[in-house]
Amino acid sequence: MTASLKYKEIPRMAQENVTMHDLAKKAFNKIPPFWPLQNLIAINPLQGFEHLPVEEAIKVGSAYFEQSDWPDEILLINTEIIKWLGVYFDEGQATIRMPLRQHGLYGAWRLLAPYDRNLHKNIKEKIEFIAKLPANPEQAVSE
Repeated sequence: MTASLKYKEIPRMAQENVTMHDLAKKAFNKIPPFWPLQNLIAINPLQGFEHLPVEEAIKVGSAYFEQSDWPDEILLINTEIIKWLGVYFDEGQATIRMPLRQHGLYGAWRLLAPYDRNLHKNIKEKIEFIAKLPANPEQAVSE
């Protein structure tokens, strides 16, 4: 993967029979584990690029971390994802804990998302869409 990777290349990867599981696994090999947050300072942000000279690792890493031309829709999706991940992975800092965490991240999200006003303006369409999502998170991502 080169530093010029952009969101527009995702359809090309789909044509090459790359699965969501493959993409997630590849991402986890490049993105250092930033959790728990108190360990952030000790983590190498270029983990996965150790085989490259530092200048090249920074260029390649920027393709993953410094996108500046994302469409507004993607930025909104990222904001929502960050919100839900923050609530789910909270380690007791929040005043109110996320309910239904025992169902896992996706399971809890499916049960709570119909009540999130930010996800969709038409509540009826939102509830119908979420109700039709598969119970399996990998299947939902693939669809």
